[in-house]
Amino acid sequence: MTAITAGTSPAYHGTVTALTAQSGASPSSMIDVGKWGGRMRVMHDTHTPGTTGTFALNSFVTIGVLPKGARIWEVGVYISATLGSSKTLSVGYLPTNGTTAGDDVKFAAATAATSAGWAISGPVAAAGVDFELPEESYITLHHAGGSGAAAAATIHSMLTWVVD
Repeated sequence: MTAITAGTSPAYHGTVTALTAQSGASPSSMIDVGKWGGRMRVMHDTHTPGTTGTFALNSFVTIGVLPKGARIWEVGVYISATLGSSKTLSVGYLPTNGTTAGDDVKFAAATAATSAGWAISGPVAAAGVDFELPEESYITLHHAGGSGAAAAATIHSMLTWVVD
């Protein structure tokens, strides 16, 4: 590995970095704070099937509401016990306006929820990278697979997101 010598010019700049004065852009452009310099926020919620309500197959619970323009960067879903044989969970969104369709796997595809621990953890699914919510939206946790209602367990959901 060699050191980068002072004064060495980069081969090229990333798409957003290329908008800055430091890259030589003239004039420089305003950069969307959702991509650079924004405030990361954390959202946490819990749901307990059997106590909070029945978590039937192909149903969803809302785990948050985010404003138009928000971007989710990481998703975490922790379950305290198995939800049952062949159970899967996914994370998506549904606009609150009641007239626009959402996407039940935008941020995390159906993932096994058959043992205690982190069922979903890390950066959002490829389809959700740099996705800006088109409307104020519920963030949804879907019971995507298996048969029957989910077994009793505490489900913790965590999101990191930015809007400004």
